[in-house]
Amino acid sequence: MPPPQAVRAFLAGWFESVRWMKDHRDQTIEIAARMADVPKTVAAKNYDEIMPVFSLDGRFKPKALDVLAGSFVEIGLLPQKPDMSKLVTEQFLPKP
Repeated sequence: MPPPQAVRAFLAGWFESVRWMKDHRDQTIEIAARMADVPKTVAAKNYDEIMPVFSLDGRFKPKALDVLAGSFVEIGLLPQKPDMSKLVTEQFLPKP
C-alpha cells in the first residue's frame, strides 16, 4: 500500500488537473480530440457529458452513496445494501 502522503499528493494532482480541465474547456477538448483521434465535435460532446461528474474535492454526497449502495442489490451483486461508511474514506482528502 502506498504511504498516505503519496496518496494525498496523487489526489492533489488529480484535483488540480480536473480544475484545469473545467477552467479550460476549449484547450481540454483540443487535447482530447488529438489524443483520442476523434473530431472536436465528438470530444466536445464527451466533455459536456463527463466533466460535470468530476469532483473537485473527492467527497461523495450521501444520497449518491445511497443510490450506489442500492444499485449493488438491484443488479444482484449483494443481497442487501452495504454499509458505505466501510467502503469509502475521506482520510486522504484535503481538509475542507
